[in-house]
Amino acid sequence: MSNQDAKSLILSSYNTTVSGSNNVYNLYLPIPYIAKNEEICLNSLLIYYSWRNVLNSPYANNTMSYIFNGSTFNFTLQDGWYDYEAMNTALQLEMYQNGHYLVDNNGLNIFFLSLATNVTYYACSITATIIPTILPAGWTNPNSISLSGTCPQLVVNNAAWGLLTGFSVGTYPAINTATAQVNSNLIPKINPISSINVCCNMVSNSAFNSYNDVIYTFNYNNQPYGSQIPINPYFPIWYRISDSQYQNITIRFTDQSNNNVPILDSDVNIKLVIRKRN
Repeated sequence: MSNQDAKSLILSSYNTTVSGSNNVYNLYLPIPYIAKNEEICLNSLLIYYSWRNVLNSPYANNTMSYIFNGSTFNFTLQDGWYDYEAMNTALQLEMYQNGHYLVDNNGLNIFFLSLATNVTYYACSITATIIPTILPAGWTNPNSISLSGTCPQLVVNNAAWGLLTGFSVGTYPAINTATAQVNSNLIPKINPISSINVCCNMVSNSAFNSYNDVIYTFNYNNQPYGSQIPINPYFPIWYRISDSQYQNITIRFTDQSNNNVPILDSDVNIKLVIRKRN
């Protein structure tokens, strides 16, 4: 690598050592690179939106409980990416497996507890419906549940899961004697990660950055989960390279709190440009 002109280099899963939770890309240089009076920028980035919002580790936000006819049933979400409708599907699958439903006259399974997005109130809503005391005409009770005249309740006993849905630790609804819809009492944060930092080992910019090795920050750009996020900075942001000798160039992805991002898909393409400082 010559220090005379701007130099481009590519880091990807094909020419780097990938470590961490697929969030560290380390390019080994066979000949040490001596940097003096130079700067670096992120020229482009292609990365798949593949970090999950529900994880046993490191988030521990995958457990909750519900009460049905006076008994408590614990429930664990499998690691994955969930919106509230997906959480509701998983919850009702658990209720189905536990036999907590009736079948209506159209052959549809009727559950008495649900989760849904509430766009109007910027909230997640829990809806609990009274289990009838008398089986409606044409309905069946395949698992002989008690027709109690009470409603199920969702128990938020995991503050981390409550953060996703916007509910503080507690039981919702608080009483089980009437049909109720309860909106989250906190601001829901469906994704623990709101932004991604691109960090480089050649940079130390403590004067202006909270995290001194950050060279770029981005978010999902409204991309759906599982899609590729293309990053092409219109105005490159240049950061001074610390004068030193480098045997490796390392890029690391962290979240807004400088935690490692648990990236699932390691197929990443990072283009960096190095040039002399003016």
